Amino acid sequence: MKRYLGLLLLLAVAAQSAATDGTAILGASVSVEAVHLSAARAGESSHLQFRIRNDSRERLVLLRVESAVSSAGRIEARVGASEWADIGSIAIPADSTLDVGSTHLRIVIERVESELRADASVPVRLQFNRGFLTLSAHVTGP
Repeated sequence: MKRYLGLLLLLAVAAQSAATDGTAILGASVSVEAVHLSAARAGESSHLQFRIRNDSRERLVLLRVESAVSSAGRIEARVGASEWADIGSIAIPADSTLDVGSTHLRIVIERVESELRADASVPVRLQFNRGFLTLSAHVTGP
């Protein structure tokens, strides 16, 4: 019985360890590249851009974006010639690629707490319906 409980405890610890590693949760079926944040002064908003590839057989949904430089992030879509609306999440269909930060889809990192200068790197965490990925965003712009 002790041996059985020990094995269960070991499995629970292993599962918890995997849950803290985004790559282990999402696996090799999801890749993200060209991750950039626009330069911004403290108190201003920045825009996050990236390309995501979902090679899995299931739809992937981006639910939330967290950043070390702000506690607020918003997922938006263009709804008119110059109007944007908060859409709350982005679905990435199975076996497809999506450019986030294009002319019709963007992520706004609101009220950055400190200046984002060109060539800096900022940790960004993407929360999905099946797990998360933590990435390093390269700051671009003046």
